[in-house]
Amino acid sequence: MPWRVGRDLRQLSQAANRVLERIRAPHNPLCVIAQPLHSTRRLLWPPAVALKFKHSHAPTAGNTSSSSPDHVSQEAGEPSGLRTGGSKEGAGGNDPVSHPPPPEVLSALTCLFARHPTRCTMPDLRRSRTLHVVPLLRHPVRGPALVLHILKSNGPDFALWTLRLASEVGQSFPVTFYGQLAALLVSRKRWRDVLRVGHLARQSLGHTTTALLNWRLQALMEIPHFVPVEEALALFEKEGVAPSRLTYHLLVSMHLRNHDLPSALGALSAMESAGFPVTSMTCAIVMLNYRSCGLTSAIKAQALDALRTTSNGQVASAILNGLVQLMLDAGDMSGVVAILSSLTQVPEDPSSGLGASFTPEDGAADESANLAAVTPTSLTPRPDIVDVTTYNILLEYLADQGDLPRGIRVLQEMRAADIRPNSRTAAALAHLYFATGQANDALHVVATTLVNLPAAVSVLPRLGFTASIPPEQPIPPPTRPTIEIFNTLLLGTLRDHGLKGLHAVLSMMRIAEVEADATTLTVLLSHKHRRELASPRELIRIVRILMSQGVTPTMQHLHVLLGVLLRQEREGTRARGWHVFPHAKPEPSEPITEELVRNAYSHPIAGITFPTRRKHRNLLRPIVQSLTDRGVQSDRVVLGMRIKQDAVIRHDMEAATQAFRAMVDSGIQPNVYHYAALMEGYAQAGDMEAAEGTLRSAMEAGVRPNVKAYTILIFGYARFARPSMAVKVFRKMVAQGVRPDVPAVDALVSAFFRAKAYGMARRVLLRLWPQVAPLEDEMLEAPLRDLAVAFRELHVANEARERLTSEEQRALRGAIREIAKTWNDVTRKGLKGRKRRSARAVVTRKPEYTEALGG
Repeated sequence: MPWRVGRDLRQLSQAANRVLERIRAPHNPLCVIAQPLHSTRRLLWPPAVALKFKHSHAPTAGNTSSSSPDHVSQEAGEPSGLRTGGSKEGAGGNDPVSHPPPPEVLSALTCLFARHPTRCTMPDLRRSRTLHVVPLLRHPVRGPALVLHILKSNGPDFALWTLRLASEVGQSFPVTFYGQLAALLVSRKRWRDVLRVGHLARQSLGHTTTALLNWRLQALMEIPHFVPVEEALALFEKEGVAPSRLTYHLLVSMHLRNHDLPSALGALSAMESAGFPVTSMTCAIVMLNYRSCGLTSAIKAQALDALRTTSNGQVASAILNGLVQLMLDAGDMSGVVAILSSLTQVPEDPSSGLGASFTPEDGAADESANLAAVTPTSLTPRPDIVDVTTYNILLEYLADQGDLPRGIRVLQEMRAADIRPNSRTAAALAHLYFATGQANDALHVVATTLVNLPAAVSVLPRLGFTASIPPEQPIPPPTRPTIEIFNTLLLGTLRDHGLKGLHAVLSMMRIAEVEADATTLTVLLSHKHRRELASPRELIRIVRILMSQGVTPTMQHLHVLLGVLLRQEREGTRARGWHVFPHAKPEPSEPITEELVRNAYSHPIAGITFPTRRKHRNLLRPIVQSLTDRGVQSDRVVLGMRIKQDAVIRHDMEAATQAFRAMVDSGIQPNVYHYAALMEGYAQAGDMEAAEGTLRSAMEAGVRPNVKAYTILIFGYARFARPSMAVKVFRKMVAQGVRPDVPAVDALVSAFFRAKAYGMARRVLLRLWPQVAPLEDEMLEAPLRDLAVAFRELHVANEARERLTSEEQRALRGAIREIAKTWNDVTRKGLKGRKRRSARAVVTRKPEYTEALGG
């Protein structure tokens, strides 16, 4: 029949066009040679060879479930841990070639988009006399190519508008094209646009596929909007498609990120019931997303067992990187050294390889003690699974610690392993250099990412960048600018230049076409509160204004807002100066319903209430409601705030321990912050035995106490004028290799002040001052009050310091022995019976300084 002949002719024509377009497509080169632009005397990255071949697949509803279960895709060296197959799921094999469309067509479409930004129909085309664009929109190859061209050059909004217009005029896009479009939007992290593509595909095709529904699940997870397992599987059943292994892995990832272990276990059970057994890929998924819950011995054992048995290198890399991240979060650097050493070193030369570079300083006795004893010897050397992500995780940890020497050693090991840095490496290096006072070197790192954007580089001098001064530290080869790099730049710029540098960073982001994310807003909120002294009301209003403009509030934003409110609530009960007064009795909380008690710990704010801040609570309600509607549960940070409110602000240790146990029962592992909150509550209640017992419990659980935890104990003994016990705790802290900071030394000095040994307090301060910062000669004769004020000015909130070296430990041990001997001599001579000099003034603590005493 004529209509059938015409249909067959059209199909043959489309196939011929696709073949011709493929033949005309230029071949990708096998490799590119990338030369570093910057060099240093210490380190020079050699030219790197990067393979560019990427095979594409077209998984559909029929073949997604049969994908290789033990394969992890990689994008720029970073394992996604979610997608199966060699490329993004849903990317079609018949890729449309991006031919530049005629200028008159682009001009006409641009005018139509300006007139009808939401939707353009055929009558609108007739009225505007732009029907000449219809043949191109309907073309089976040129139509999809036009959409892709607009996506790459004009952005997602215009591209999806064109996609809808092409469907209006009769274009029928193949299902693989929608998958390819979704993959491109995922690479740009345009999650809401991924949802729009899935909706348009459902409208145009009349059905959907497993691949498109999986893209939808991933987009919901990243927004974040957490969907119950039953609801997600019901949607697949409603659409008549079968869930794939990837579907269940996405559900496991989603609920692990949401700190919901029961739902994650339910997804694993449903996966096994559907005929997908647990594999090493599943273990990799768990390791990549278990960070929010904390490291457990069972998870560590399963990861090590998977590393022994997994033959797939990418899966093994994902498992290793997840395990390394969990162990570093727990402060277990020695364990990380042991595992990396066993995987990279050859038995004949145990001093070489990766582990040697990460050996802690000699003074850290707990880290340097016989690593061979804790090394999992059953692991066979597999240096191939240590990839760029492993080095990035280590660099980020060392940047948080402010450890520049070991950071440089990581870079040297990277070069020896012939691993090319990526944009995450650049962000970690910039963070490390900002944290260690190498601001110009950090800006050199940022400049390398903007090497192809001279307009953005020209803005850097406004932030203090001097291009003529060569970098003192290693600078990686150029990488593309990402939001992580700009967030690091913003953090360092706000600290050094305040809000004056904000406009410079935002202008560079506009030039680089990089959009802000939730972390960007979190950095701004934190800075505005800490440095600009913004009120909680002002910060909450900023978030609500951004919500009205389409910004989705996240738990990161809630962390800042709750922290500000709790800090303000604590101001009325905080001890000031070295004189400690009784705490004011807090106002009773409002009665809480039984339903609220039952769901308190899973609620986004974990049952935290502000009975004396009704206006703030009302302002906060829309933000909390947005999180609740998206199924977001409380996390470790919010639960720690709940424990701290009960223990420190409300002095209700029974409620605090109940919250602590509820958190542990839910599967979330406590860290040093949670133990420190309990310790501070016990210390304020005068139960120092329970406070020290909590510290011992933390150490038995594998949690390494930090300087703030020890400072809480020192300050607790100081409140009761027990300098001998305070010195004993200080000695334990130094023995553990923990570097004392300004609050720790000041707390020790306050113990002697409370004992009215003012001369001894001054002597201790002068003796320990050089261990924290250089002591000026003119301060040697200053009175105690002036010394204390000047010493406290040296403290920087949230400063990162590396652990003590062996020489520093010896010096501090000598100082502590001298202090203890002097104090014993003084007490034996009967200092308490002599006439004491009265202190004429009480030194008042700075708010951010008192926060470092566990606040």
